[in-house]
Amino acid sequence: MVNDEELIRLWHTTSPLAEAASSAGLDTNALAHEWRRLKRAGRIPLSHRHISPDARAKALHGGSNDYDGRPSVGWFEDPLLARLHKLHPGRSY
Repeated sequence: MVNDEELIRLWHTTSPLAEAASSAGLDTNALAHEWRRLKRAGRIPLSHRHISPDARAKALHGGSNDYDGRPSVGWFEDPLLARLHKLHPGRSY
């Protein structure tokens, strides 16, 4: 079994999941499961592994914790909502 410090070190590397798993002696599903466990415990960030450090800091300190790299879209510029209004005029959503 790999200790938590090694799992945290692997989280912060840029190596692909398969490579990180093989270096830890785990399969990819087991490594992903261990990382989810560490996320729930607050030991590693909730963001994805390969977003930039600036984006990770913004997600953890300046915005929501579920930042996934997509731009924020307000209700007033939601393309799906605009399409609904176009397809069903007169209805309110």
